Amino acid sequence: MYLNKDIYNSMWSLKKYSSSFIALCGFDGSGKTTQTKEISHHYSQEKHIIQTFQPSNWYRDKPEVRDYLESGKQIDPLLLALLAATDRRKHTLEIIEPS
Repeated sequence: MYLNKDIYNSMWSLKKYSSSFIALCGFDGSGKTTQTKEISHHYSQEKHIIQTFQPSNWYRDKPEVRDYLESGKQIDPLLLALLAATDRRKHTLEIIEPS
């Protein structure tokens, strides 16, 4: 796979962060909310906690996504994937990295 040199370097840069990043993934009803509360309670006694989620409201509020989720309206799969990828990148730049 070919990657632009600048993209490759930014993906693998050796930035040092002074914080931890914990991600929980799972199906609906698998206990993510319960685990998030437990982890937050445990670490909030010694650290500042930022809880966030994806997909974000930016993604969920897009008319195409809302129509797809609420009524099953057909949507171009590539458009849906690009919106999801944009949401992930936007979330990383605006929430995760500044934290």
